Amino acid sequence: MKNFASFALIALFSCLGALPIENEPKDPMQGDFFEGDIAGVDKDLKGLAQIPTYSYGKWPNGIVPYIIDSGTYSSEQTATILSGMRLIEDQTRINGKDCIRFVPRSSQSTYLKIYNGQGCWSYVGKQNQAGAQLVSLQKPTATNKASCVWKGTVAHELLHALGFWHEQSRVDRDNYVKINWQNIASNQQHNFNKYGSSSADTLGFPYDYYSIMHYEWNAFSTNGQATVVPLQSGINLVNASKKDLLTSIDVAEIRKYYGCS
Repeated sequence: MKNFASFALIALFSCLGALPIENEPKDPMQGDFFEGDIAGVDKDLKGLAQIPTYSYGKWPNGIVPYIIDSGTYSSEQTATILSGMRLIEDQTRINGKDCIRFVPRSSQSTYLKIYNGQGCWSYVGKQNQAGAQLVSLQKPTATNKASCVWKGTVAHELLHALGFWHEQSRVDRDNYVKINWQNIASNQQHNFNKYGSSSADTLGFPYDYYSIMHYEWNAFSTNGQATVVPLQSGINLVNASKKDLLTSIDVAEIRKYYGCS
């Protein structure tokens, strides 16, 4: 099987919305990273050819060791984070066999460290180096209500760590959505670049409006207007925090990429 990126997009290189309305917290998934929540990639990339094309991003046998930063989260928040892991495990299990398994880290050299950072973000795919691979899941505070501790948001960031990019960046996206560039600040428009066909492979799956890896309708909007408009009627693009399940296409992509059958 090709070691290429899929959409929701599978990693080719394991490297490193709410509206901005007054009194409403900024969506922590729209941070100062590549596409808002992807660490390790230059956020100022403009050309599709510059998307990294070398892959070392699979977790062997689909086993992902992790630690949750001690003392960071309440018991309820920890349970939500674990529920995001269980969501992926349960939906990708096939014929009673695990496809993806998140396991508490024992002595593994590379592992996910989930911590209360600034915003929601992750690297894409397994890093080609030993040590902690950070996943930031910001928790709310008395002065900042913005939170990443939602089951769908957790699953979204963990899918980045498993090797998936954003759905709306696939090469054929213009057949499915219109990007309203006029509603996006010029310094945020890089977040809506498409990946080239040499950089990512859809693995033969159709475009998935409801993928947990798809941007919401107003991502990075500067004026409260739509930035991502479905060309198919009746589609409602919502934030990952409002999604509690992977789609059947999300599941099929994960299974195919990790060779689960």
